[in-house]
Formats: sequence, structure tokens, C-alpha cells
Amino acid sequence: MKIIIKFSKTLVIGFVFIVIIVLLVLWFMDIYRSQKEKLHSEAFIFFTEAMQKEKKQRITVRKKYYDSQKSLNDFSEEEKNAWFNQDYLADKDSNRYVLDSLFHQILLEHNIQAETAIRCIRNGKSFDSSTDSTLYEEAKFLGPIVCKKDKDAEKDITLLAYVNIPARTVLNRMGWFLTIPFGLLILVGLVWVYLRRQAESFNRQQAELIKQKEAELLELKEAESLKLQQAESVNRQQADLIKRKETELLELKEAESLKLHQAESVNRHQAELIERKEAELLELKEAESLKLHQAESVNRQLADLIKRKEAELLELKETESLKLQQAESVNRQLADLIERKETELLELKEAGSLKLQQAESVNRQQAELIEQKEAEILKLQNKRTFFMLKKNPWIALPCDFYFHKQQRILRFQEKLSISLKGNSSKLFKCFIEAENYKLTHKDICVHVLGRLVESKVCKSDQDCVAMAISRLRENLRAFPCIKIESDWGTGYQMTFSNYQNDTTQPGKSD
Repeated sequence: MKIIIKFSKTLVIGFVFIVIIVLLVLWFMDIYRSQKEKLHSEAFIFFTEAMQKEKKQRITVRKKYYDSQKSLNDFSEEEKNAWFNQDYLADKDSNRYVLDSLFHQILLEHNIQAETAIRCIRNGKSFDSSTDSTLYEEAKFLGPIVCKKDKDAEKDITLLAYVNIPARTVLNRMGWFLTIPFGLLILVGLVWVYLRRQAESFNRQQAELIKQKEAELLELKEAESLKLQQAESVNRQQADLIKRKETELLELKEAESLKLHQAESVNRHQAELIERKEAELLELKEAESLKLHQAESVNRQLADLIKRKEAELLELKETESLKLQQAESVNRQLADLIERKETELLELKEAGSLKLQQAESVNRQQAELIEQKEAEILKLQNKRTFFMLKKNPWIALPCDFYFHKQQRILRFQEKLSISLKGNSSKLFKCFIEAENYKLTHKDICVHVLGRLVESKVCKSDQDCVAMAISRLRENLRAFPCIKIESDWGTGYQMTFSNYQNDTTQPGKSD
């Protein structure tokens, strides 16, 4: 009966553990679903940001303006301007490859690894930016953006964004939420293993005790049967003796009575022995009940220990949240400090450019003096260049150009310097580190834009590479002697020309 009660307790504990595990799994699934919905809402915001970015990059000058007084309907100026902008962009890029590329780039800048696709519905026709039809079925459909010109629905331009966010991105966003359910699962598993071992040890002790009791009962039965056989043999001998010596019955009455007294004493001894064995059995039962009480007290102590550990875990969570808040405040202070340093750096750059302009005017006025002392100036410049190279980690480039890896500063001698930022700095660094200053489309996609390219570079990737090259050319406009030329459709090559021999620059002549 006690074994059955113990087995039922084990079943109840196992059922409670299973319920806890199921609740933890459901909680984890709810957190995963809410985090994925949050990522989808953020992706829609980034899609609208990509539309604004595309409009700023590709629509620089407008030839037509909307006059609200001449409108034939009640649509607002903002709606009609949005329709005209999208109509112009759709004419230039019907499949909206550029918008898809900008959308994917913004997602990567916010650490969101996802597959994107754009569908543009115009004049009743659908244009897709991706050739993979399964992507439109598996990806999440973000809310449509409809641009209207008038009440004719066929003239509407509808933009549909699709994004497929993998599970690893969602799990990375969940962060420390993962540690809580896994930690609880490990704690539950350890408690389950401990209780399982305790139950197995208790069952082994019960089995050994039952075997001992059965062995003692067998010994008692064997001793009782032996005594019965001895009594039967004695009775048979007595019967034979009585038959043989019927005539001596009277003489042997006293002897018989003596034997009867002896048999009674033997029976009394046997009864006493049985009573002692029963007392030993009672003592064993009491010891067994005592062991059961001790096991129950141990289980109660384990329950109290688990409660104390749970309280300690809650305290650790509170301290961890406090540490996170302190880290966030420190990060905010660091961000403010970086902003102040950037403003100071811009002020220093403006003052330096002003000083350079003043120096150039002085150099033009004292051209004759510079020609007489050109050798001395060259020596001083060489010494200063050596000092700057020794002090700062500059990279020497052809035609007296230097590039600072950490600060992303490009400098020509000591006259002019610019600061490269974002993808332009990454692209320029990859050019100067490449052999013969050559880069392929795939190298730029992987190492600069962070796009995944398996074998062949697609049209959208080439458009993104072209946009990055155009931005770098715009930043390098101050240095006409640096050119970025197309390398037979396979990539691009950066070349350096001699600025001293370039007579087209101001201040240079034959």
C-alpha cells in the first residue's frame, strides 16, 4: 500500500513538471510571435523611409508643379505629388529594383537580416523586383501604399512590400528572454532527476527489506516443519512402544507423565520463540515507518530549498535589470559625449579649411619667394610627413596621398583633406587594400554593402554597387586626380594621376 502511494506521488510530481514545461514552451512561443510582429511593423516603417530616400536620390529637379486651384477633384496636393513622383520613378525603374535595394540596405543597417521583394501595380499590370515567385508566397505582406491621382482606380499606383524574416533574426532580437525559459527548464530537469533518484533508492530499500522478511519467514516455516516432523516421529515411536509394551503400561505411567511434562516445556519454549520473532517483526515495522517519516522530512527540506532558490533567482533578475538600466544611462552619456566631440571636430575642420584658404592666398602673393626657397620647403615637408606618419597610423598612397584607417580621413600632402563616412569609407578602404586597386561587383556587395551573393550578381545588386560608386565619386570630387573607372563590366578600378602635372587645376600652369 505504501509503495502504491509513493508511485502515485511520483506520477503527480511528473504531471506537474510536464505542465510547467508546457507553460514555458507556450510563453516562449508568445514572446517569439510578439517579437516577430514588432519586426514586421518596424520593416513597414523602414519601407516608407526607403521610399523617401529613393525620392530624394532620384528626383532632384521637378519641371512640373501642382496647382491646387486648377484641380478637377478634391484630392490633396500631397496625394497628387506622391502619385507624380511614383509615376516618374516607375517610368525609370518599372520593377523598382532601386527601391528594393534601398529597403534591403536600411534593414541591414538596423541589423535585420531578411529577404525583401517589391511589387508595383500600375495601369492594371504587376511588376516584381524578384524573380523568385515562392518568396511572395512565403514572405510577410506589409500594408500596401496606394498613390491616387483621381477617382479612376485603374490609374492608381500601388506599392506592396514583402519581407521574409528568418528565425535566427527573431531569436537574436529576443536576447536575454531566451535564458529565462532555458534556465527554468534546466532547473526543472535537475529537480526531476534528483527526485527520480530518491524514488529509485527508496524502491530498492523497500525491495531489499521485503526480501529479508521473506527469508526470515521461510526460515521460520522450515524450523516449524522440522519440529512437526520430530514430534510425529516421537509419536510413532511412542505408539510402537505402547503396542510393544502394553504389559509395561503401568510401570511406564510415571515415565510417560514425565515425558509429557518435558513436551509441555518444549512447547512453552516454542511459544516463547514465536513471541520473540513477532516482537522482532513489530520492531522492524516501526523502523520502516520511522524511515518513511525521515524521507518525508527530507522531501519537505528539498521543497524549502527550491523555494529559497526561486527567491534568490528573483533577486538576481532584479539586480540584472538594475545593471541594464545603469548600462543604458552610461550609453546615453557616451552618445552625448560623442555628439559634442563631433561638433568640436567639425568646428576644428572649418577653422582648418579657413586657415588653408588664407595660406593659399599668402602663397600666391609670395610665389617668387617660394621658388627661391623650394628646396628648404621640400625638406620641411618631408620631415613633417615623416613625423605625421610616425605619430598617426596613415597609409601612404600614390601622388602624395595619405589615408587614416581609424578616422577615415583622406589627405593630399598638407593642403587639403576630407572625411569619408558610411559605405564610402568602407569602399575606399577596400579599393586601397585590393591588388592594383581593382574590385569586382561581388567584392563590393559582400565586403561593403553586406549583401549575400551566392554565385552571380543580380541586376539589383549591380544597381546598388553603381549607387555606392557614384556616392564615392561625389565625395572625391575635391580630388580630380583620383578617378574610379569601370573595368569592362566586371568591376571598378581606382587610378591616381600626378596632381603637379595637371594644368587644369587652379594655381597650375605650363
